[in-house]
Amino acid sequence: MPRNYLIAVIFSVLSFSVAKADVAFTTFLPGDGYNSSTGYLVSGPNSAFGVNAWGMQFTSSLDGELTSVRFAGQHGSGGSPMQIQLAADDGSDGIGATLETWFFTLFGSSSTIYTLVDNSPGLTLNSGHKYWLTFVDSDLEVDGINADDASVPLGRLAGDGGSGWSYTDNQQLSAFDVNVTPVPEPASILFLSLGALAVWKRKSRSLT
Repeated sequence: MPRNYLIAVIFSVLSFSVAKADVAFTTFLPGDGYNSSTGYLVSGPNSAFGVNAWGMQFTSSLDGELTSVRFAGQHGSGGSPMQIQLAADDGSDGIGATLETWFFTLFGSSSTIYTLVDNSPGLTLNSGHKYWLTFVDSDLEVDGINADDASVPLGRLAGDGGSGWSYTDNQQLSAFDVNVTPVPEPASILFLSLGALAVWKRKSRSLT
């Protein structure tokens, strides 16, 4: 068996092992279920409602590179994009350093699940570490982010009405999930490589 074929086999096995994105955190029910009739008002400083911004704390269940974030929301009024940020926890259950920022314009008055694709390759989330997802509107913008289902465990919520973030535990969160591509451990890479090598040797003997 040609050497180039062996390399291709090993690369294909490793690529397959890391290509699939997995859910590191979710408040959606199976089948993307959530409460489309309630949620949180997100509004800009010049809107009729003044500043209303929200943050949701979550703990990643996986080690992996961020792939995407999805959330349920609906547009109210205005035409400015919503600023959505993924942030680290500050170590005291507060919002820390920003890791990723999206500017996303919601559309339509009915509830929709939106997808934010990672635009910072290499951003890795760590299993057991806490993070925050925040939603902030600008200018006259008014939007809504839908709540998760009441059966989902409660969590830590951050709110800003114009005077800075304040925090409350045991609150219903918004409907969102965070998806990562798991990074295989070195031992897994070695195991897969040895398996591909064994297949190559076996086929080589069968051809001689």
